[in-house]
Amino acid sequence: MGVHVDALALFQGNSEPQSFKLEDLAPEPAALLGRFRTWVKSAFDGPAGLFSVLDPQQGGFICREKFVTGLRDKASNYFTDEELQELFNCIDFDDGGSVTPDE
Repeated sequence: MGVHVDALALFQGNSEPQSFKLEDLAPEPAALLGRFRTWVKSAFDGPAGLFSVLDPQQGGFICREKFVTGLRDKASNYFTDEELQELFNCIDFDDGGSVTPDE
């Protein structure tokens, strides 16, 4: 994902944080995910709609290639291929090379 965090700055606050926000740890990927979330809600009425478009045979998963090629035409005005690759990296939580509806 290429995330770089300044650990010293992160932990030098006066109070100890109980949790971290993605926006604090990785602002650029967080902004990209925010844009994607908004676009998916607008274009597909949410993640379930996106998943059904990219997985019409209902196989239960979407591989990286299907994700990027499936969104390339639909999202070309909003996201570059590089951003689609990065988005896939962000949502493939288990790094298994595919995403499921649970991810």
